Amino acid sequence: MPRSHRTASVQRLSAFPVPLLDPELASALRQVLETHNITDGQQVEDNDQIAMHDLFARGEPVSKRLAEHLFPAGLLNSLVRSGLLQKMNDQVQSFFQVQNYKGMVFLSDFFRESHKNGYVLQIGPAGKYLADLTIRKPFASALDLGCGCGIQSLLAAKHCALVTATDINPRALQLTRLNATFNEITNIETVEGSYFEPVRAQSFDLIVANLPYVITPENKYLYRDSGSARDTNLFSLIREIPSYLNERGFAHILANWIHSPDQPYWQPFKTALHGLPVDTWLFHNGSKNPAEYAEMWLDIPRIESTAYEEKKEDWMAWYQAQHIELIALGAITFRRRTTAQNWACSATVKKSLTSPAGGQIFDLFQAQDDLNSIENTIGLENARLVSLLSNASVTQLPSGRMLCLSAGAEISTEVGADTLEVLNFLDGRRTLGQAIRLANNPPEKTLDDIRVLIEVGIVRFTP
Repeated sequence: MPRSHRTASVQRLSAFPVPLLDPELASALRQVLETHNITDGQQVEDNDQIAMHDLFARGEPVSKRLAEHLFPAGLLNSLVRSGLLQKMNDQVQSFFQVQNYKGMVFLSDFFRESHKNGYVLQIGPAGKYLADLTIRKPFASALDLGCGCGIQSLLAAKHCALVTATDINPRALQLTRLNATFNEITNIETVEGSYFEPVRAQSFDLIVANLPYVITPENKYLYRDSGSARDTNLFSLIREIPSYLNERGFAHILANWIHSPDQPYWQPFKTALHGLPVDTWLFHNGSKNPAEYAEMWLDIPRIESTAYEEKKEDWMAWYQAQHIELIALGAITFRRRTTAQNWACSATVKKSLTSPAGGQIFDLFQAQDDLNSIENTIGLENARLVSLLSNASVTQLPSGRMLCLSAGAEISTEVGADTLEVLNFLDGRRTLGQAIRLANNPPEKTLDDIRVLIEVGIVRFTP
């Protein structure tokens, strides 16, 4: 079985080494940030806040006099000696960006072109999306593949006994350790290496992976580019994951993958998952043609029209040579299970979540288990169900009704108008068969609709 790996060399940066902050110095800096509301996400208002925002959000220098006003006596010099700040003539500048996320403070790199190969990305939409998809149950062990600045590791450390963070970029591991110190987290270990190489023969209850997944002709940015033609790294990773999961352990992965216009977005996974001991939920955030996809990732501003168009043409020629017509965007959740026949579900959902969806995803796995169990024993018509229609919006269609969950991952599904009537009788006490008879509906189509509504979480079995 092929092993997924990255072979790109890593530029070990020396210009801006990651500072070593002892817990006392980290605590003092955090207190200053909190004093000026830099860690709570509030709107910048007064002059001190503006100055701190310039320093830690924009990377702009401030005057030495202003910096001495912002930091208590001695702290400024300690931060300069640590390598977090630098003094230049009569100005002070931060080497590192500061962000607040879910009550924790994260340091990462300001982007500099000279650092592109070792650059550690700040927390962005992809990292937040993965964080909000992750199941937050108590686990003994977790693995963060491609930890970056440590967002997934630090969040997992809140509900897992031990977290192992890996990255091919040593600078990312240094920043993860720094951020753990900054947030007084002590149950994270860091190991350098590519993909699963540093954790051979180990297994985990939870795996989170925000690995380089962008399908481009380049291998320019270590944090972004997949480093292989097409989507081979993704499917190699998928084949490896089960052997690193404990029984009933979960894995969450962000992914981009290729499919043709004449096949559904989930088709490439059907072959890849065959024979693997995992249950799967695939969230599809839409598919892009090569032109749309390239425009998402080109790193040349549009105002530089000549360079932008030339690079876009190069990318388009590569996509054509690779026979790439559509690229799908999404996320996958796996659960290892070897005790029964495995299943796979999928849905197209918005990239933005209305609220964290980890609990919802856990419930979706349980719902599918319950559905399989009921249909193998008493049958769906004899099951007692409860409708969660109050958690969904209803849109009228010519052929029926579109139901869409209004929280978390907004999964939608179309059902017949008759099925909607049945939902009004599902109060947790009646069986589905009784509700169908009360609504005077034909059972066959209603049963199919109800199965789907159970799968997506709009109907549940009575506890």
